Amino acid sequence: MIPPILALISIWLWAFPPAALQPDAPTIPPANQEAGLRMEMFIQVNSIRRYQTENGRLPGTLDEVGDGSAGLRYEA
Repeated sequence: MIPPILALISIWLWAFPPAALQPDAPTIPPANQEAGLRMEMFIQVNSIRRYQTENGRLPGTLDEVGDGSAGLRYEA
C-alpha cells in the first residue's frame, strides 16, 4: 500500500510538473524566421500598392492600410 503522503506528492507532481520536467518550447529556426519576415513584407507591400491604387496616394501609416500590427516600420 502506498503511504498517503507519497500518493499526494505523486498527484501534485502529475498536476503541476516542475519546469525542469516540462519540455522546452520549440524554437523557430532562423531561416524560417527570415522567410516569415519576407512573406510579411511581401504582404505589406501589396497592401500599400493596393491602397495607393485605390486612393491615389501613399498611406501615412500602416494603420491606414489596415495592417498596422505587423511589427514593421513604414515611411512614405
